[in-house]
Amino acid sequence: MKAQAVGVICIFLSTIVNAQLGHVWEDEIKLNKPTGPPKICGKPADIVFIIDASSSIWPVDFTKQLNFIQSVINEFNFEKNGEGARIGALIYSSPWHTKIQFNLNEHFDQSKLLDHVKRIRQPGGGTYTQMAIRTARKMMFTTEAGARIGQVPQIAIVLTDGKSWWPRMTAHEAKLTRQAGIRVMAIGIGYNINIKEIHDIASKPLTDNAFTVSGFDALQSIKEELAIKACEVKPPVYEWTNCGKDLKSDVAFVLGEGTTEDDKEFKKALHFVKKVTSKFHVGEEHMKVAVVPTDCEAPGFHFNKYDKKRQIYKHLDNARITDRTTAGRIKYMTEKTFAPEHGAREGARKLAIVIMNGNSKNKIKSILAAKQAKKKGVEIVVLAVGDSIKPGEVYGIASSRSRVIRIPNYKRVPIKIKKLIYRLICKGDPLGQLLADAAKIRSRPARIQRLKLNKNFKKNRSVKTSS
Repeated sequence: MKAQAVGVICIFLSTIVNAQLGHVWEDEIKLNKPTGPPKICGKPADIVFIIDASSSIWPVDFTKQLNFIQSVINEFNFEKNGEGARIGALIYSSPWHTKIQFNLNEHFDQSKLLDHVKRIRQPGGGTYTQMAIRTARKMMFTTEAGARIGQVPQIAIVLTDGKSWWPRMTAHEAKLTRQAGIRVMAIGIGYNINIKEIHDIASKPLTDNAFTVSGFDALQSIKEELAIKACEVKPPVYEWTNCGKDLKSDVAFVLGEGTTEDDKEFKKALHFVKKVTSKFHVGEEHMKVAVVPTDCEAPGFHFNKYDKKRQIYKHLDNARITDRTTAGRIKYMTEKTFAPEHGAREGARKLAIVIMNGNSKNKIKSILAAKQAKKKGVEIVVLAVGDSIKPGEVYGIASSRSRVIRIPNYKRVPIKIKKLIYRLICKGDPLGQLLADAAKIRSRPARIQRLKLNKNFKKNRSVKTSS
């Protein structure tokens, strides 16, 4: 009897233990299981929602718009270290109400992010869509604001229920945003939208990036499609990624005499140099930078002066005007700048970027000085700003016709020309490819000017022959 009693007790205790262990195992399985429905997109992306907060939207519909944004956010994967999706948001209406709600680097926790979206308020006002798109491009899709440019897709999602107050500028700002490598997805809500404007805003193909719905209640019907299309976006490949990392180069910027004639043009030229060098991988085994002229308080410096970009920028910010000619500056570059005692490295590529915004006072001397530089192995690229410069001089200074790049002004540099500049400087692109690209993007006024010069030359030759 005692043995039977002990057996019953053992069986009873075993049952309890197994039951308890079973609960533990079940709890462990539950903890390891993903909660909620599966995500549509597990890839990282930087997404900025540009939210219409104008007075044409009823408050109840504005809430539906926020609910839609929350449901789209739920389709992406987030990591608390910021390696998953990153979300930013701004609202727009009138200029004084167009405000960033939060940047890409502010909320990596999904629950907190959703809570902040829920708390966005509608100020009302007009529909200044162009200002919102510009603000997103210039202030949110930046490394300072958390954008992982060149690493993950950059996506702007524009929501609107009507026409913008300035459609032409809206289309222009959207174009600049697309050219910056940002995928723009546009959602038109309701029957007061301008279909053409939605198409002008969205990236191509429109089938993947332009959406229209009948009203705010219908937004949820495109949630999954929008998330899928956004997930399919690939990060743009930048021509200037790791600029100079695999190409040891000594790059000398030579400021033509026209760039230093007045303070305004001078500052523009220096700012342009800063923008170009911001892409450089500066270092002893990579790229080194010099600026000519360098005498006294002139704006320039030699290769061995600085090894950090911030030092270069500080020098350029404090530079003063000098009065050397273009010919004198090219000669100085050849004899002094590319000398070993001034930091020029043996075996490094010798590249001179001559920036010109006008004709030299003595064209022949400038061309002869450039000829001597080329004889000593210096590759010369001419950046001709504007259309007032005569072709004969820039072609005479540059190493070849393909090394002449025309830009309309310092601010408005077409994206194709930017890629051409950086591919040439950073990758040392072959002459043949550059010639083909330069021919495609050469400005129309410059072509007309060359045709007129050729026509006048032939006319003068025929007159001389007949006489």
